[in-house]
Amino acid sequence: MDPMDRLMPIGLIVTGAIALITLSPAAQAQRTEDYQYWADRCREEVGTIGLEACEKAIELDDRDPALWLNRGVKYDRDLREPNRALVSYREAIQRDPDQNYALAWYNQCAVLLKLANDPRNNDPEILLPIFTELELITDETTPTERELFASNRTLLYESVVKSCDRALNGDDNWGTASPARAWNNIGYAKDELGQYQAALTAYENALAADPNHINALNNKGITLENLNRHAEALAAYDTALALDTNHEKARRNRARLLQLQPNLETDPPEIEDPETPEAPETDPED
Repeated sequence: MDPMDRLMPIGLIVTGAIALITLSPAAQAQRTEDYQYWADRCREEVGTIGLEACEKAIELDDRDPALWLNRGVKYDRDLREPNRALVSYREAIQRDPDQNYALAWYNQCAVLLKLANDPRNNDPEILLPIFTELELITDETTPTERELFASNRTLLYESVVKSCDRALNGDDNWGTASPARAWNNIGYAKDELGQYQAALTAYENALAADPNHINALNNKGITLENLNRHAEALAAYDTALALDTNHEKARRNRARLLQLQPNLETDPPEIEDPETPEAPETDPED
């Protein structure tokens, strides 16, 4: 057989068979200018306008992790589409050379926490790769298992812990977030998993990073209640209210605790007790 009669392997390009189209210097400069314009609007605009700007910038050059992160923010905070937000945050993580983009990991952590608290609309096709990358499951899952895993709150809370842990061990690029917020989310997830001592440690780490972190103080109080350390729980609520007298969850949690444990305080509290004890109210971070 003539060697030329052999099939060409798929994907192999023969030099000279195609002509490469190159941009002129002026066209390349315009493309760069257009990219910067849309990237800036992607960062600055909100809602669908911001999302469209992100898409245009990505069409011109999809390599910048910050573009994907900002795209995720539009889906997450503006359009309330957490599953699509996760896709963008994952792309931001994967485009970072060392996959250490702290803010992208933190945002993934925060969205996973929302989905853990309300797993009704979780998308298995989006969540399963994340669970696999975090080494919570293997690739060998049946379709039925895939559906169950996506709404498995234990897996979801564990993915929160792992994602926020990656943020804490990342590149320190936190944007408007902070290590305290990541520790608070870890504490929240650990408490939901029934790992109360680990949750308490996480809240203490949050407060070491930011002593005025009111949400961590409120959540610490709840975990201390779960550990039957009621006097310390009351002190945590009191500290939160000293920082913000209008923090409603801390006020209600304090009132509920005093109704259940009336001997903790001799003087009547200056806040109105509920008629019946209510469930503790926690504060995850967005």
